[in-house]
Amino acid sequence: MEKKGRKAALRWVSAVAFCLVFILLLGLASEALRGRGAPAWYSQRRDSLDVLFFGSSHMLNAVSPMELWEEHGVASWNLAENGQLLPVTYYVLMAALDRLEPKLVVVDVYKIIQDTLFDSKSYLHTSIDPLPLSAAKLRAVYDLLPAGERTEFLFDITLYHSRWKEAGHIPRTDPDPDLRGWSPLTAVEAHEGFQIPPESETAQPPEEAARYLEKIVALCRKRGVELLLIAAPFTTPVPDDMDRQQRVNAVTEMAERWDVPFINMSYTLDEMGFDLNTDLADTYHANVSGMRKITAYLGAYMKSHWELPDRRGDSRYKAWDEALERYHEKLKTA
Repeated sequence: MEKKGRKAALRWVSAVAFCLVFILLLGLASEALRGRGAPAWYSQRRDSLDVLFFGSSHMLNAVSPMELWEEHGVASWNLAENGQLLPVTYYVLMAALDRLEPKLVVVDVYKIIQDTLFDSKSYLHTSIDPLPLSAAKLRAVYDLLPAGERTEFLFDITLYHSRWKEAGHIPRTDPDPDLRGWSPLTAVEAHEGFQIPPESETAQPPEEAARYLEKIVALCRKRGVELLLIAAPFTTPVPDDMDRQQRVNAVTEMAERWDVPFINMSYTLDEMGFDLNTDLADTYHANVSGMRKITAYLGAYMKSHWELPDRRGDSRYKAWDEALERYHEKLKTA
């Protein structure tokens, strides 16, 4: 009996080892054909990042962690992605909190305007594909997608299998790690005369978006992480048939109910020195000039409301100072 038990245990261990090796090889093959690996934040030390930023392109273009590092020594990362709706943000946040232990999470709420689980499959792939297979990724795929559409997100190699002949020549599309997740826009689009509606003017946010924003609040509370909600400055088409600003304004009451701080930056333009004619790249997104003003304002606010350590001079963060030098060089040619 003892011998049979050892054999059974050996078979079980062998099966588990085979599965792990198979998953590893499948992940490496998927990465090679996709041209993009796991996000750089995924490999950071568990306690190395004190602030994480989430949201759609509004956040992606609005906050530069390297500016925060230079000014305050705050170690942070921008995990926003184009088209990242609040349900997707929820699961990316979950994946991040499974790997990291930030003191503060900052979420841009602009996508409170949309009542769908994800924007498009293309954008969903951008947020989900780079995440290694994990409990959070599995939950995201099974929650956000119907049964017949999950395989390509669980095993995205099914999308790229036709690239086998190009193996070794597929260009990499990994985000530049020196930017710590931020994506720069250099265009300037003036919005002369644009009138932002009064902050008291609100419209009911879509139910699905509001539900997932509340889930984000609950997740942060469960994990013991502080949360700050923001809305980066934006303009809208006129007339705006989606009531974008009014739906974002409605978050004020929601945040008060949840006892979560919310900065609606459309109404702090003067404090930030933000000019709609020079600091926007287009209707919705901040350019480099706008990013600097948003990041400076946020940095001061965060340092005054939370005890965020200054990591400058810490030998464990030497790579951040080296990245800062490269960051400034890259901005010169942006």
